[in-house]
Amino acid sequence: MGSDDIQRRLEGLFRDHASQLFRLAIRMSGRRADAEDAVQEAFVRAARSVHSIPLPPDRAGAWLARTLINVQRDRARRTRVRQRAAGDLGAAQAIASTASQPELNSSIRQALEAMPAKRRAIVVMHAIEGRTVPEIAVALSVSQVTVRWHLMQARKALRPVLGVVDRG
Repeated sequence: MGSDDIQRRLEGLFRDHASQLFRLAIRMSGRRADAEDAVQEAFVRAARSVHSIPLPPDRAGAWLARTLINVQRDRARRTRVRQRAAGDLGAAQAIASTASQPELNSSIRQALEAMPAKRRAIVVMHAIEGRTVPEIAVALSVSQVTVRWHLMQARKALRPVLGVVDRG
């Protein structure tokens, strides 16, 4: 594959998948600038590994989604390290049932940010984008059992934030 072919392939991947990746990234990070940076980093990684990207379009999209999730995971890991170094790492506090909507939204965002990147992506795809478990499994090239497990773990993590009592 010559450099012109590589350039055309990357342009095609960007044209076909950038908006979907951006929507996923913004829902994962909640910040437009962070989402733009994450998508850009995912495509930089794609350019470095263009020969590793599967040829079928659906598999290429899954590869890019996994790459984006890895970018988000790496960014979250670096942020945690910086927070620990600054002594600013703390657990999110549960919100009382009388919390205002902005406080609740902030607490939910904090709980989502504390989740591993893959779990956060699955929650976003399911709860916000309305994708089904089979659709998510195909998009991320994981089993449906894995998707369900991540959704269950996310629900457990969100219960205290939402004020739901665990009856064990």
